[in-house]
Order: sequence, then structure tokens, then C-alpha cells
Amino acid sequence: MGKKNKITSDVADEVTTQQSNKKQRVEEGAVVKKTKKNKEQIDCSDKAKEKTPTSETKLAADAPGDDLWRVQIRGIPYTSTAEQISQFIEEKVSIKSELVEMPKKNVKPSRLKPGEMRPGQCAVTLQSRSEALKVAELHKAELGGRWIEVDTPTCVSKPDNASQGTASGISDQRRAVSREAPAASVRGAQPWKPQARAADNDKVISKHEICLKFLPYETTEEALKAFFSEAGEIQGEPALLRDPSTGKCKGMGWITFVAEEACAEALTWNGCYFMGRNLNISPGYTRAGAPQGTIQATGTHTPALIEEVVARMVLPDPDAVYIDGTFGRGGHSRGILKHLSSKGRLHAFDVDDAAIEVGKKLEEEDSRFKIHKGLFGGMGDVIRELGIKPAGILLDIGISSPQLDGDRGFRPEMDSILDLRFDLSSGTPAWQFLQNVELNELVRILTEYGGEDPTVARRIAETVVLRREANAVPKRTRAFAEFIQQIKGKEYQAMHPAKLTFQALRIHLNKEFDELRNSIRNSLKFLAKGGQLGIITWKHSECAIVMDAYRQEECCTPQYPLLNLYLEKHPSSPLKKGWGWLMEDVSRPSAKELQYNSRSRSALLHVLRKQKGIRIADLEKVAYPLMDMPAKV
Repeated sequence: MGKKNKITSDVADEVTTQQSNKKQRVEEGAVVKKTKKNKEQIDCSDKAKEKTPTSETKLAADAPGDDLWRVQIRGIPYTSTAEQISQFIEEKVSIKSELVEMPKKNVKPSRLKPGEMRPGQCAVTLQSRSEALKVAELHKAELGGRWIEVDTPTCVSKPDNASQGTASGISDQRRAVSREAPAASVRGAQPWKPQARAADNDKVISKHEICLKFLPYETTEEALKAFFSEAGEIQGEPALLRDPSTGKCKGMGWITFVAEEACAEALTWNGCYFMGRNLNISPGYTRAGAPQGTIQATGTHTPALIEEVVARMVLPDPDAVYIDGTFGRGGHSRGILKHLSSKGRLHAFDVDDAAIEVGKKLEEEDSRFKIHKGLFGGMGDVIRELGIKPAGILLDIGISSPQLDGDRGFRPEMDSILDLRFDLSSGTPAWQFLQNVELNELVRILTEYGGEDPTVARRIAETVVLRREANAVPKRTRAFAEFIQQIKGKEYQAMHPAKLTFQALRIHLNKEFDELRNSIRNSLKFLAKGGQLGIITWKHSECAIVMDAYRQEECCTPQYPLLNLYLEKHPSSPLKKGWGWLMEDVSRPSAKELQYNSRSRSALLHVLRKQKGIRIADLEKVAYPLMDMPAKV
């Protein structure tokens, strides 16, 4: 019992020590200046202590009127200047900064001293706390195509020469202040809340969450909740780290309690016996500044590359009309709506009834949004009927997390009916399709859409045809997955042997590749001039379709060799311009995103921009005959 109690007492001691240290620093800072004005401020701060201070009242109590406020900004472009930063702040929050400090130039990071700013950072000094808080609201704002991060404002003493506006006017002695909650990011994260800090100032110890280790493989959320509810009320559901290939617990989990007392009680259970195992129970924590929770919860959907989508497609024109062609559960739509102005509009498409239901609720919450039921490949009819010219169209190809974790058989590990349709009101379920498909057609589907080895694809198709004569083809996912595994035998890839077969059947039944080709072709017709088509792909086969469609409508760049050669030899034969695509750089998930959404690791954001110019296909038709080149096949 002594060790159990020590766990909670250590956390409490850390918090108490920090609070006493902070109080001592504030009192020492107040004694340094013995002017009448400072004495009055100390008296005011003493009166404020009688009340329970919020984060804002703490800032006000610690902020003498003659003090300056310093805000550090990270993630700015390396080429930024002090004038550009000052102009950016003035445009965004109508505040002219007194001083902008930039990092030293031409200095290797290894030669910088501790505390010195590195490339991509700057510090802004302001006259008042209110100005500093307004600048802090620029957290996650876009500057030069990058998302900046704004640290909490810190109060610095203003010396006598501060009026000169030089760097020497900033005191190195900074006083401890309360931390303001930064603005929530586009992912919809909850505002940061103060938590107890560990002694090494590197961990944020939670007073409500426990971390469990050595959990049995058969552990379920229900069993954990029933066991630990005796300690106190549990907030939400326990989180388990699961093996994606088997769906079973990997021995680790987390539980969040409503009350601190319940968490403290659960910590005293360290070493308790649970389902044949002795558990290790410790306080939950995160690294300072890191996002909390890195598990994709079953049935939820975290939109991939949302920050890149917003920065590249929405922020350039927040007043425009946009289209989300694959609504899913609305992750990308909500991210786009957060950055649209009151004039902006967003239309979304989906065929999944569950997605439409979510979209209808979002319609009620936000009048700028409208959901349409239909395939994204046929959204041109709706766009024509509405008479709009969208500035951007977004397509997230493939399957969403709720569908993957649902009951339609999209995952081989799940036990449900083998359906594989997005729209349950049309088409044929997979189990029924397998009863009638021809052998050669099934081989083609498995190789073309699933990437199966041709030999293995034929073995699977032949076995299906033979087994269905005896009505022995499984109709449920787990049984069908075991059936495929028996045919394929051992594999070198670290995935379920039936994954590619499930993928191939799903793509064919939902006509995913045909819809993608149609949507790229139609987007060129309906996008506004300079409009962008953003496509998030997950597999090589999807990338190949995007690149093939792009090549057919690709515009020449001024440096294109064939164009320059043609103009040199035939300057009097101008070429006709038409609408085509210009491809921008591909975006990939950042290391930060992979921390909270590991499923995004394969995602790629392709951005095609509509442009009027000379298309390469048209150039080749004209140039090749004039240069005695064989016609393009």
C-alpha cells in the first residue's frame, strides 16, 4: 500500500512544488521595484488572490501597466523578414508590433546557444496583454503557405530605455504567467487545458487518466469499464490498442475518469488481478506540446491531410463555392467550413445513407452547407442545375474509417455479411455476385483492381466456381477470408491474405475507378478559371488513374521542349489554346499528423489546377506531322 499511495502523492507534490515556486518568483519580482506605483500594484494583486483566478485574471494580476508582452511564433517561412511579420500581424489583427526579433542569419543550428531563436522562428514584443492575446489567436493561421504556431504570451519587464525600441530594451528576467488556451486546430481538437507538469518539465501528467499495461489479448472495452467503474465514474469508453490484423488487444489501454479522486483510487490498484493477468497501472501523460491520444477509435473518421487541403485549396479564397465529392462522415467538410467566410458555400456528395444522415444534421447546424445524395462521378448534373462555378473540388478516394469498421464486410477480420456496397439501395452484394460471375471475369477483377498475382487470382476464381456448384461459397466475411487464406497459403506481406481480394470486389461493385475517371473529366468542365481539383489517393492503382487522366489534359509549361522546338521551326503557325490541367506538388502526411492519425500514412494529396493553355496532346497532333515524326498511337 505504501508504493500505491506514493504514486499519487508524487504527482501532488510536483504540483504543490511548482505552485510554491511560481508564488515565490512573483513575490521576488514585485519586491525588486520599490516605487509607489509598484506597491499599489502589489496591493491589487494581493486582493485578487482572495478570489479563485481564471487564466485571464491571473494574467491581469501578473501584468503591471509598464510591462511589455512577448509572443514567440514558430513555423514561419525561412525567408520571412521582420517587416513581413509586422505587416502580417497588422493585417490579421490590426495591431502594429513594437519590435519583431528575427533569428541570426547564416548561423548553423548546432552553433546556436540555448534559448536563441532558430530558423523559422521569431518573437514579437507588444505594449499590452490584450494585444498579446490577440496575436496569440493567430495560432494555426496561414503565413506564406505554412501553418504557424503561436506560443503563450509572456510578460517581460520594461527597462528605462525601452522607449528606444531596441532589442536591448527587453529584459531577460521574465515572470511566470498563466497559460492561455490556444485556439483549437482545424482538426477540431479541444482547447488546451492546464495540467500538472512533471518535475523534468517534459511530461504533462493527467489527473484523470490512467495507463494500463499487460492487458490480456481477449480484453474488451466493456470488461474494462465494468472492472474499473468501482473506482469511480468513467468518462466515455476505455481506449484499447488493438492489432489491426486480428482486432485483438495488444496489451495496452487507457481509461479517463470524471473525478480526480476516482483516478487516484484506480492508481492504488497497481498490480491487481484482471482476467488472469497482473496489471501495471500508471498515470496517463503526454509529452509537452504533443497531441493526446494516438489511436484511431473504431467507428470514427479523422480526415487525412486536412491542414494541407485547407491551406492549399480554401484559404486562397474563403468567399468562394467548394465541393466535397466524398462526404463520408464530414471530416473534410467541417474543416473547410471552419475556414469559409459568411459568403462561402460548400456542397457535398455521397451515396451512403449513414453519410447522408450525418450530412443532414450538418445542414441544420450550418446554413452554408448542403448535402446531395449521388455518386461523385455524376455531380456535374447537380453543379449544372445549381449554376455554380466552384473554386475547388475535393475527392477522398476509397473507404472511410466508419465504413471500414462497420458491418458491411469491408474488413476480413470483421464477422458480418459479405456485402461490400457503399449504397445498399442499389447494386448487388458481394456474396450474391460471387454466385454468378464468370471465371475469367473474376480473374480480371482480382488482378486489375486488387493487384493479385495472376496465378493466385486464377486459383481463387476456379475454387469459387467449383465451390458454388455445391453452394459452399461463404457468405460472411470471416469465413470467406479464411477460405481465401486457405487458397493463397503463406505470404510475405504483413497484411491479411484476403485483403486484396476484398479490395478488388469492393472497387468493382462500387465502380470506384470509373467514378474517379468521370469526376476528373467533369471537374475540368465545371471548375472556375484557376480552380483546383484535390484528390486524396491511398493506393498505386488510384494514383495511376489520376496521372493517366491528367496526362490526357496536361498543359504545356513555357519550358516544355517540344513546344520550344515547334515555335523555333514554325513561328508563323500559332497553336490554339484550350482548358487543361497544371499539376502542383503532391502533399504527404506530416510526422505530426501520423501521431494522431496513423491510417493517413498512405495518403497523397494531388492538386490539379484548371488553366487555359496549349495542351500537350494537341501540340503532339500538330507538331509530329510537321517534323516527320510518326503519329502518336
